[in-house]
Amino acid sequence: MNKPKLLISIIPICSTTDTIFIGKRVEDLKLNVVSGKLKYSEEFDEAASRLLLEELGLNITSKERYNFICTYNIVDKDIGIHFVGAMYYVLLDKEETEKIVINKFTFSS
Repeated sequence: MNKPKLLISIIPICSTTDTIFIGKRVEDLKLNVVSGKLKYSEEFDEAASRLLLEELGLNITSKERYNFICTYNIVDKDIGIHFVGAMYYVLLDKEETEKIVINKFTFSS
């Protein structure tokens, strides 16, 4: 088994409607939150900001907006995967939720 992949996951939540945005992947219909690999020399909040911009078109750069939830470690030796990650949530206002641009996910509230 190689080195673990380092992931960042972000759960966008609308603060005015208490709506959680979860994506359904187009290719296999699996549910997912915004997530991706941490790039070399990238801080967690920088990765979270990049991923929200790439996946939803939201430009949230203030690190104070990202709230830590937990870390996770997923290992399946039978199929050879190992992911280590940190999960955050970000509170969005109603105007930000209206700016969400769908990319490779179908997001629903």
